[in-house]
Amino acid sequence: MIKFRNIATAFLINDNDFLLMKRDDNAKIMPGFWGGVGGHLECDEINNPRDACIREVYEETGLRENQIIDLK
Repeated sequence: MIKFRNIATAFLINDNDFLLMKRDDNAKIMPGFWGGVGGHLECDEINNPRDACIREVYEETGLRENQIIDLK
């Protein structure tokens, strides 16, 4: 059976630097993969991935929405 997972990913850029996260080399899905900051949407975020991005950025980096300039 195929299961779908809704995820939200944010790419944080500072000048010409990108903040990326590396998945664990032993992860079941996409081991060792580099990607943006993100994760799975919670049930109440299904229609609002922006909120999921803000939550995931905080959970993974400690940055709050008001610390991110030009969030889009």
